[in-house]
Amino acid sequence: GLMLAGFGVMGLMALSFQIYQWYLISTTGQSLAKRWLGIKIVRLDGSDVGFVNGVILRGWVIGAIGNIPLVGGLIALINPLMIFGEERRCLHDHIASTRVIVAPVSQ
Repeated sequence: GLMLAGFGVMGLMALSFQIYQWYLISTTGQSLAKRWLGIKIVRLDGSDVGFVNGVILRGWVIGAIGNIPLVGGLIALINPLMIFGEERRCLHDHIASTRVIVAPVSQ
C-alpha cells in the first residue's frame, strides 16, 4: 500500500513538472533547459510559439508518430539527425513551423 502511494505521488510530481514545462514553452518559448542554455523556440516569422505550435505540434504530434510500429523507430532516428541539415531544424520544427534561436538577454 505504501509503495503504491509512493509511486502515485511520484507520478503526480512528474505530471506536474511536465505541465509546468508545457506552460513555460507556451508562454516564453523556453523549457527550463532551454532557459539555462540561453535558447528559445519561435515560429518561423519570429513570433511566440504558443501552446499549439510549441507543445502540441512540436511535442505531442512527433510523440504520437514515434509510437507507430516500424515508422516510429525511423522517425526517432530522423528527427534529431535533421539538426545537421542546412536549416538546423529537426523534424518536429518542420511539423510545427518553428526554429530555435539564441534568446535575447532580458535586462
